[in-house]
Amino acid sequence: MNCQHELKIKGEYFYEVLTGNKKAEFRKDDGRNFKSGELIRLREFVLIKVSTARTTFIKPQLIHTRREAIVLITDVTIVNDIYEELPKEPKFVMLSFDLISVIDLNKGIFLPWALKNTTATYTFQCVASRKRISRGWLNQQLWLSALCGKPILMI
Repeated sequence: MNCQHELKIKGEYFYEVLTGNKKAEFRKDDGRNFKSGELIRLREFVLIKVSTARTTFIKPQLIHTRREAIVLITDVTIVNDIYEELPKEPKFVMLSFDLISVIDLNKGIFLPWALKNTTATYTFQCVASRKRISRGWLNQQLWLSALCGKPILMI
């Protein structure tokens, strides 16, 4: 898909986008000029503490999980126009969006209507391989560990 914008999003907010609980995002415009009808690629990032063989301390790193969501902008509200006490620059926007698809670069493309939300796990129907993939919060750390190829400790 040809996305006009690419943004980072924290893991816990990414999950809320997947489950449909998060349908809007407050962002600094940065001269991107967001418009209704444009596509955004939301790239999931998590902050983890990695211990390496060379160091004895654990330092935090921002890691891309290789999961991405494609969303369609349905509405753009310029927050500076609503709240006059805010200066005109920098410009902030509230983006409303609908989930189009989810991409796991390790597994394939997932469609949002295949998402089944429960309190502990979320399940996708993988379009590419026709397999069902289930992830739970308890095995999230193990999944990230396998993804990064090194032991990690979640913050």
